[in-house]
Amino acid sequence: MVKDEFVIFYILVLLITLFILHIIGFRINKKYRIINSDLLFIVFIGNILNILIVFEFIFINFYEFFLINYIYIYIVYNLFFYCYLQFFNMSDTARRIKILIDMYQKKENSFYKPHYINNSEIIRYRLTRLLDLKQLKIIESKYYLSSKILLHICLCLLILRRLLGIKN
Repeated sequence: MVKDEFVIFYILVLLITLFILHIIGFRINKKYRIINSDLLFIVFIGNILNILIVFEFIFINFYEFFLINYIYIYIVYNLFFYCYLQFFNMSDTARRIKILIDMYQKKENSFYKPHYINNSEIIRYRLTRLLDLKQLKIIESKYYLSSKILLHICLCLLILRRLLGIKN
């Protein structure tokens, strides 16, 4: 097999290994709760494979790749890993958004129980988190943006909504 084809094969093996380790590791983590966050657990597994790539290059270099091959493998693997990570991050976020929309619309047939979840607690928790992250500040009992980054992101999204013709 030519080295270029083998590099692609190497990347595919890494991605399949990531997928298999995620499935097995997730089940083990669910039982023993080694890491509290599922997303953090995916990052942990992905970084283990990153360490293996570097270790294989420095100590073994079994496939006799050049440095540029390993740099390519490292970059491509991490790009795929980032997409994989964000896929699970979006699914986790979508579930939370679904709960909040159901709570706002007060749907009785949704999968949450209204007496377990208090809207004001969720809002208080989110505001506390934004204050801790220094994204918000309190001046005279009012919340203000500390960082203009969120404002710029909101403005970009509003412009995109208008370009797409989406109304409130």
